[in-house]
Amino acid sequence: MKNYIFNIIRSGKARTNLISLSVALAILCTQVVAEEVTADDWYKRGQKLLGDTGSYEEAANAFERALEINSTNALAWDGKGASLSRMGRFEEAIKAYDKALEIEKDEVFTAGVLQKKAKSLENLGMMKEAASANEQVVEIADKVIKEWTKSSDSVNLSLAWQFKADILVEQRKYEESILSYDNATKIDPANILFWNSKGYTLGIELSRFNESLDAYNRSLEIDPSNAVALKGKAKILEIIGRHKEALVLYNEALKSYDKILKKNPINTKSAILRGDILLALGENEEALKAFDRALEIKPGSYSALIGKGKALDALGQHGTAIKAFKDSLKDFKLIEETRLERAGPLVIKGDVLQALGSYDEALLSYEEALKLNPKYAGLWANKGAALRALGRMDEAEEAFVKARGLGCKV
Repeated sequence: MKNYIFNIIRSGKARTNLISLSVALAILCTQVVAEEVTADDWYKRGQKLLGDTGSYEEAANAFERALEINSTNALAWDGKGASLSRMGRFEEAIKAYDKALEIEKDEVFTAGVLQKKAKSLENLGMMKEAASANEQVVEIADKVIKEWTKSSDSVNLSLAWQFKADILVEQRKYEESILSYDNATKIDPANILFWNSKGYTLGIELSRFNESLDAYNRSLEIDPSNAVALKGKAKILEIIGRHKEALVLYNEALKSYDKILKKNPINTKSAILRGDILLALGENEEALKAFDRALEIKPGSYSALIGKGKALDALGQHGTAIKAFKDSLKDFKLIEETRLERAGPLVIKGDVLQALGSYDEALLSYEEALKLNPKYAGLWANKGAALRALGRMDEAEEAFVKARGLGCKV
């Protein structure tokens, strides 16, 4: 089973982030009798609803229908758990994850479910239990690496290292994750996903900007039109003050996202990323259209609402922008991307609060984020901006000095 899953990942149909491994497993449900085909259809419907185009409650209902037909479908239990988690029903989610773990013993699947279970435990304040689950995930990753090391299958060994690196990123062990990314890229230097993941972690989480640029450059040597690498490299160049170079790459990334959306016009994530790039290019009206399109596909998307707020603000429509920002905060904690124990969601929340003029609250959000990751250069700059808005100039300058010390041009 592990070999099959890694082949799915390698083909690009699923990221090597454990959270998405259950998607890769979906195809394992093909050897079923006629009655179970219907269960599989419900499962696939649940996965689609759980993604960019549907609602979490509808997704949970679809998985439940699959389980009514086949109660031993571990994938459906996993999907149900993910749906419940995203609705903030963490205790029920844990029960669903436990059922999935009872049924399916495959190591890769177990690791993916355990990691999601750990997030639900964290949301319930059960930190010791969450830590124990995370430890099991790392142990599984090490076991998988050991197994593939004994074989002559270098491709799957590289995927196993990426598998571990993604786990360590989720657990905020960024320096350790880079060592795992290094092993993955040494074994399979032609894998774009490896270089992009490494570039993001080095640049955003660790403020190691030159190394981040090197990683993105390696990705772009393989595929010069890769949208993720173009946008990622542009972002790093922007942070370190190389704005002209960043603009060139943002334009290239925009072309790549246009091609992606032409092939798949209901791809919410690409629509949002396209909007982000248009904002960076100062094309605010076009950015607004992109975010509105994303909201047509997925109403209530907090990322699209934040982007829309920024575009409206840039266009001088401040009242409407405030509404979009406020709407983005409604269910912020219930969205999977706002993972506990990660700085990123707190930074986003702080940025929204700052846009709303709630500088004290924004500052609290930034300070919580800095406890989780003090090497996040842009975060120090954001904190400085909030302090400056509050008239606390000496503290603001201290924050800006920290940001500059990490390589951020402010």
